[in-house]
Amino acid sequence: MRVADFTWVWAGPFASRLLADFGAEVIKVERPDARAQALARAQAFGRAGVAPGANALNRNKRSLTVDWKDPRGMAVVRDLIASSDIVIENFSAGTMERVGLGYEQLRALREDIIFVSLSGFGHTGPWSRFVSYGPTLQALAGLIDLTGYPDRPGVGVGEAYPDVHGGLNGALAAMFALAHRERTGEGQFIDVAQLQTTSATLGGALLEYAVNGRVRTREGNALPEPLAAPHGVYPCGGDDRWCAIAVTTEHEWRAFRHALGDPAWAYEPAFATMAERFTHREALDAHIATWTRERAPHEAMVALQAAGVPAGAVQDTRDLVDDDPQLAHRGFWSHPAAAADDEAAPRFEGIPATLSRSPGRIERAAPMPGADNEYVLGTVLGRSPEQIAEYGADGVI
Repeated sequence: MRVADFTWVWAGPFASRLLADFGAEVIKVERPDARAQALARAQAFGRAGVAPGANALNRNKRSLTVDWKDPRGMAVVRDLIASSDIVIENFSAGTMERVGLGYEQLRALREDIIFVSLSGFGHTGPWSRFVSYGPTLQALAGLIDLTGYPDRPGVGVGEAYPDVHGGLNGALAAMFALAHRERTGEGQFIDVAQLQTTSATLGGALLEYAVNGRVRTREGNALPEPLAAPHGVYPCGGDDRWCAIAVTTEHEWRAFRHALGDPAWAYEPAFATMAERFTHREALDAHIATWTRERAPHEAMVALQAAGVPAGAVQDTRDLVDDDPQLAHRGFWSHPAAAADDEAAPRFEGIPATLSRSPGRIERAAPMPGADNEYVLGTVLGRSPEQIAEYGADGVI
């Protein structure tokens, strides 16, 4: 399966990377000067010569640099699309149509083409021409309003969550479209609006208003209903160290009491049932914090998990990369961008899902811009060495 990849920033490259990790030949199409500025910005966050974002998002891909404005370059792009199964892009809605590469225009090149378009708001509707990035979509989709404490302003999720979730939905939709094409022979246009993919994650908060007419407010780490108690993030020993705990059944509550040493307070009438514990959750949390403060986060987590109580240390990125034994055991970290003998090589996140019969693989580091020009032009598109040399001399590639 071949993918013509016209993506940039995060959402689109994340989607095409998922396809590349599981075996698709993804050819990233770039203008000759397009990545220079992006790489310069990205290197500010990494060591010299390494752009973390570019390396992480473009592994397993090939790179073709081509000037679309030159008629010969546009002919190359159109020939690549004609030889591809999927086209994926995440420009603002309408951009590909304006340069002559919209879905209906591409159907003339390949009738069964699958065209995946990721944008902030989709291709229809009053906001369809608006532009966006992940942080602005967090606000519009309701995430910021729901995240934080009741007496404080809403806060955003630490990373551009809408981009990751939009990219995931884009890759998933492409697989659905491929299955449909295998059954029917039909390609299709996939319109992924990140406002929708992000809003769809709100779940109960949306239903709370749609069904009951109530607007959910920020609750901090608490739940709005007595579904779990205790439920929260509790201070542990050390500077800004915490452990999350969630007790959802009476069986878990009894196990929780036992793990804490069956303290007398845990048998008070105020904590006898889930409803009572929820009502008196401030007092309950104060008791629990006394216990957790005497322990490191992972110590508290292991003790509670051993008793069958859901608990998790609040890990920072250092914990995840250097110390998480589960991620290390599952081989999550990889070094796709460095030589094997480079002890200072940065580690990148690996493949999130493990398939028993067709596992994903990281076979190559992110390419330098234009690294695969000769392969794409010669092997894939059948251009002669003389034509390729001419393109290079004239700045087409």
